[in-house]
Amino acid sequence: MGKPIKTKLRNCNRLFPDVKLGGWFQGVQTYLWFGDKKHFYGVLYGAPLLRLAKAIVRHMTDEKGGE
Repeated sequence: MGKPIKTKLRNCNRLFPDVKLGGWFQGVQTYLWFGDKKHFYGVLYGAPLLRLAKAIVRHMTDEKGGE
C-alpha cells in the first residue's frame, strides 16, 4: 500500500458515527475509500475522483467570489 492520506469527516458523525473516509497515494494514482468497521463501501480513483476534485474546487472558488 502507498502513502496514506489523513482525513477527518465533519458534520456527519451524528448521522453515521462509524463511517470512515480515507485514502492513499500509490505511484501517480490517488485513491479515496469509504467504509465503516463492518463494511467496505467503495473506492474512488481515476477520472471519477478527478471530476469530484474539480467540482469541489469550482464550488469553493464560486463560494468565495471567484478568488
